[in-house]
Amino acid sequence: MKRFFAVLMLVCILASMMPAALAADVTVSFAKVEGSANAGYGYAVAVKSNKALDSDLTVSIACKDREDIARGVIPAGEKTAEIQLPAAWLENKATLTLTLAEGEGYVPKKNDKHKLQVYEVPVVQLEKSPSFAFLGKKLTYKVKVNKPAAIVKGNNVFQLRNQNGLVLAEKAFTPGKKEQAFVIDVTEEILGKNLVSVWLGDKCVSDREGYIAADNPSVPVVKKVDTQAPYMAITVDCAYAVHHTDRLLDVLDENNVKVTFFMTGYFLREFEESARKIEARGHEIASHTNTHPRMTQEAPYDMMRQIQRPAEDIRAMFGKETTLMRPPFGDVNKNVTAMARAEGQEVIMWTIDSHDWDWDYSQADVIKRVSKDVGPGTIILFHLDGFWTPDVLAEMLPYYQEELGLKVVTVTELMSLEGAGPDARLPGDTLEEETVQE
Repeated sequence: MKRFFAVLMLVCILASMMPAALAADVTVSFAKVEGSANAGYGYAVAVKSNKALDSDLTVSIACKDREDIARGVIPAGEKTAEIQLPAAWLENKATLTLTLAEGEGYVPKKNDKHKLQVYEVPVVQLEKSPSFAFLGKKLTYKVKVNKPAAIVKGNNVFQLRNQNGLVLAEKAFTPGKKEQAFVIDVTEEILGKNLVSVWLGDKCVSDREGYIAADNPSVPVVKKVDTQAPYMAITVDCAYAVHHTDRLLDVLDENNVKVTFFMTGYFLREFEESARKIEARGHEIASHTNTHPRMTQEAPYDMMRQIQRPAEDIRAMFGKETTLMRPPFGDVNKNVTAMARAEGQEVIMWTIDSHDWDWDYSQADVIKRVSKDVGPGTIILFHLDGFWTPDVLAEMLPYYQEELGLKVVTVTELMSLEGAGPDARLPGDTLEEETVQE
């Protein structure tokens, strides 16, 4: 009997030692001793076993000063796995020391640790000044990272998106590099105004919105409307003075004519009464920039504000949007055009400059200029402070309408006739057909 109990005890002792012996046969360690992540983003730490496993093995990871455990599985037949850390471990900037907790079926490698540096999310700085992009070209859009050390491998693919969520470009930023750049292919899809921001995953990481004005430079500015319909436009630029306002409005009324007045922001604010009087008579109000500069000499941001400010004034004063912009002095290039179009405004030039602003031109000289080569689609430039404007128009409007058979309309109405034939009419127009004598 004593011998039986001795054998039984030995069997129990051997049985109790078997799991430890099996566990000692599988050792688990970290694949790397350190890593980095961004606060608020996920991180998967790689672990490995010393041999391929016969069955799935659940591995546990502990973090100093935390009670919860991260768990993952090394699949059967494999030696490695990535274990996702709990989101709560990565909420803030910190240095985490990870260790392998003991578990069933394996032994942690002795003194094995993984040091994880959690950085704040990098902030990407965008330029305040707008950029210009052109169809069919590439735009290199440069940005700066305020803390380049916070760019970490595995979480460094940044996207440049516009206000519609469209991804304009994607770039894997180089860790530690402050200056980075996106390369954008300019397609028709992005023509117009792009308010851009930088995204890392599902988070916006830029300090402000950038501005990219994208345009097709092969589309010319409007100097004359291509139409055979019997219409033309008179335009009046308003910049510095109002002394001809009442007389000019009376002349236009006497001839039953509505025209387009291009007003500077300065004019709208300084001469609000006159601006309201012009609009109340039914004339079209458009932009002539804010302070009447040479636009091609303006810095990009100032160029943008020269276009935006009068549009804001027109909106506040009349509750209307302006879709037309005339650059002072006719000073325009592809950047000016791109910026205007990005702001929803078409650049309007002219077919004939009356020279009513020129000291060297008499009234007769002005009349001579605005009498020649006038036909369907013509746009003529006058000025509210021109020397002879009301008197010239009093003589020329009957000539245009009665002798040439052209109806004077606003620029917007004229543009609506683009490509129209000689029989085209505007809605509500009562022009009579030309009578052909036998």
